[in-house]
Amino acid sequence: MIDGISYPVPEGATCKIRYTVGTSPIKENEITACTADTSVLRGKIVSAGFEKLKVILRSDLESHLTNIRDQGLSVPVLITVANGDTYSGELMVEGGFSINTEDRSIELSMKGNYFTKM
Repeated sequence: MIDGISYPVPEGATCKIRYTVGTSPIKENEITACTADTSVLRGKIVSAGFEKLKVILRSDLESHLTNIRDQGLSVPVLITVANGDTYSGELMVEGGFSINTEDRSIELSMKGNYFTKM
């Protein structure tokens, strides 16, 4: 569900999910090798959410999702994956999307500060 509205997702669709644990942001670590056999660790905070989920963008949903994207809105998102795990958070549309003319599908990515496994 995106902003309280169910979007159709084809059976077998997959995506990449990056989720948060508790209230801690996600960090990617960058390690730099230094002299004297030492290393420096630098943590960079990255966005949580999902990437490249195939969604069928019916004509009645097109203006809804386009408005979220164009206005830069952060909206409630709830995703349940095939194994039953559910993730939720306040996310924004990342990048753009192009509609496939064959089946009106798009690859949707949404990111935010937190995307929690429930």
